[in-house]
Amino acid sequence: MPDGDGLSVVRSLRAAAPATPIILMTAQGSLELAVQAKSGGATDFIAKPFEVESLAALLHRYIAAGREAASAAARAEESLFDDFGRSTPSHTLMLRFSFGAGGEK
Repeated sequence: MPDGDGLSVVRSLRAAAPATPIILMTAQGSLELAVQAKSGGATDFIAKPFEVESLAALLHRYIAAGREAASAAARAEESLFDDFGRSTPSHTLMLRFSFGAGGEK
């Protein structure tokens, strides 16, 4: 890379998107670099040349995990609304909004 190395890109991506899977692909495949990549925030590491099937398997795994996480979040949200809907009349929800610079009545 002319403007830096893959490890600095991984660190920047991880800082910007903590939950996003990052797969580092490199022609410099070594155990030391793989360890550095993983400790720098890479989710996975693949050395060139690689089999397309290996990359496809990684992508499918992360796509499936993302779908499962989204589904779990939707179920949790649904459960929250279900619980709210079952509240008894003795529960009170009060919302207070303040507009303006204050002092207005």
